[in-house]
Amino acid sequence: MRRLRDFLLGDLSLKLLALVLGFAFWFSVAREPVIERRMVAPLGLENVPEAYDVAGDVPENVEVRVRGAASIVHGLVPGAVVASVDLADLGPGRFTLPVTVTSAPDVGVTGVEPPSIRVTLR
Repeated sequence: MRRLRDFLLGDLSLKLLALVLGFAFWFSVAREPVIERRMVAPLGLENVPEAYDVAGDVPENVEVRVRGAASIVHGLVPGAVVASVDLADLGPGRFTLPVTVTSAPDVGVTGVEPPSIRVTLR
């Protein structure tokens, strides 16, 4: 019983300081505003079959809407958000494929324009 009391009450001032600092940190993070921002992201074509060429007008960039803490979203640099279209396992023909967006871990993607692109493989 004495060991438990010593464990709980020993270094009480340090434990209280850690608790206060932890609460202050949590409070400052929780109060940070969440914002949404539009960004231009480069569009990459992934897994292009070697036997085919991509034809048609494939845009170089897409517009992406991201959402997150203001300090993180304002700090995003070009290239932090990347869009791609996966051409794996496709043969010749015309396809409408979804645009996939990857971003920083603490940033959510709320939209992409255009959401899909038309690709022709010849």
